[in-house]
Amino acid sequence: MRETHLSTQQSSSFQEAWLSPSDEHPRRPCHIEVASGQGPSPAFGLIGPIQRRSAFTKLSNEGTYVRSGSFWCIMLLDPSLAICHVGYAIGRSYGGAVERNRLRRRLRVLMVSHGEALLPGSYLVGVTPAAKRQDFAQLEVGVNRLIESILAKTKDLVAK
Repeated sequence: MRETHLSTQQSSSFQEAWLSPSDEHPRRPCHIEVASGQGPSPAFGLIGPIQRRSAFTKLSNEGTYVRSGSFWCIMLLDPSLAICHVGYAIGRSYGGAVERNRLRRRLRVLMVSHGEALLPGSYLVGVTPAAKRQDFAQLEVGVNRLIESILAKTKDLVAK
């Protein structure tokens, strides 16, 4: 039977950290490097968010209602704005937070693609629970119809 002698003393806690030669660099940058985002860059400046509660109140009091299929929009044209501002109203009847956020992201992509066609103002876009059964292609068709309705209504409002 072999016995080995083990020291009862603890080793020094101030051991120097070992770095492989590939990890050490005498002139490494002082800032943290962040990976660039994946995919194409978003369209810049076409659509902004509605951020103030007063804008939502003004929309509900003075806005014009447009509906197309399972989509609706309350819009208020404002020539003092440089771009259009869009908010999304997706109720809990549509589904849980995950489903509502997924739909909001999809609607945002579809609305940005039409940002150049919309006049400056505030737009609150909403859906009925019937939209839950639609895939992305059907959502795109529905948003295209809603945009057509918005543009037709916009022509009527501008003509007045």
